[in-house]
Amino acid sequence: MFYEGVNQSGYHSIGLAISTDGINWEKQPGSEVGGSIFSHAPKGSGRWDAQAIGTPCVVPMADGSFRMYYIGANEGGHDELSSQHQIGLAVSDGSNFRKWYRWGE
Repeated sequence: MFYEGVNQSGYHSIGLAISTDGINWEKQPGSEVGGSIFSHAPKGSGRWDAQAIGTPCVVPMADGSFRMYYIGANEGGHDELSSQHQIGLAVSDGSNFRKWYRWGE
């Protein structure tokens, strides 16, 4: 399961949990900040997804790789309603769904 998590500073990232029965879940450590598998752009970078990324939708591709569509938010607003939100695309590192890259990077 891919899920959205938030740290104490209000920055959102995407994590991964695995279950063998769909009831008991175990978080999987990721290589990004805070143990996530896909993190927001660097704080203070001015990028469109520097405050939050979340609402992941992962799609398997015919070549064994994955695409992740997500919603990102900038740091420009003072709350969720005043921040700018956009849809982003990340691609997996081949069949490794624990490592992601922003489309075009």
